[in-house]
Amino acid sequence: MNWLLWRSEYSAGDQAGAPVPPAAVWERIITAADSSSLEIYQRGQKVGACRWMVTVGGERPRAATEAGDDTTPDGMIRKVTGYTLDFDGNAMFKELGFNLRFNFRTVLDDPQRWREVNIRLAARPYSWEVQAEAAAEKLVLRLADEQGQAEFSYQFADLARPEKILQDFEVPAPLAALAASMLPSVGATNLAQLTPGLRWEARTDSLRFGRSAIRAYRLQARLFDRYHARLYVSRAGELLRVELPGDIVMVNHALMIF
Repeated sequence: MNWLLWRSEYSAGDQAGAPVPPAAVWERIITAADSSSLEIYQRGQKVGACRWMVTVGGERPRAATEAGDDTTPDGMIRKVTGYTLDFDGNAMFKELGFNLRFNFRTVLDDPQRWREVNIRLAARPYSWEVQAEAAAEKLVLRLADEQGQAEFSYQFADLARPEKILQDFEVPAPLAALAASMLPSVGATNLAQLTPGLRWEARTDSLRFGRSAIRAYRLQARLFDRYHARLYVSRAGELLRVELPGDIVMVNHALMIF
């Protein structure tokens, strides 16, 4: 995959705007060595902060393991067995009227195939959690408020009629049908299948700060030809800037201190 990225960059002379494979850019983000700390802004006002971090799972060198050697350098692994992606933070959006804490965790077998997904949102006294397991084909929803807690469990096969599930939560039928059309297909395990309705494209670009310009990749997608998401990623895979609907912008903290 890195070969495709290299060929795309240099066959176009690394010219800004040259197309590159989106999957290759996503792989660079997932395998980046450093985490990304970002500040969250809405309409130019700082509303929170968040962090993107990738943890690589792997087996230690066999010789060191068999000998019980604890002197193996930190980070040295014989074989990569997966990746854990964490995106967490908090923000105070005026539209919500409360502080929202969030944590998105995804465990991958490889850069393109997910194993577990866990999403947690909390705004006292409320909390919402979604947990999915690819192998068990199981989805669990947990809700909590001042009245107590509730848990709902579904098999992926139940998602064949997600509008019925949404109606279990008293979502009006028209809205349930719309939401159902946006959900992944039953049994989707490929990352691309987790973003239905979004067609990602990637190009080389640069991001200016001060008098300098950073070479970057620009990932972008549109939903319903109205809403857009745009990510600027360094050549090392670090998130530099994220633009989301609602005039929400996330900027890498390192760019804010110059």
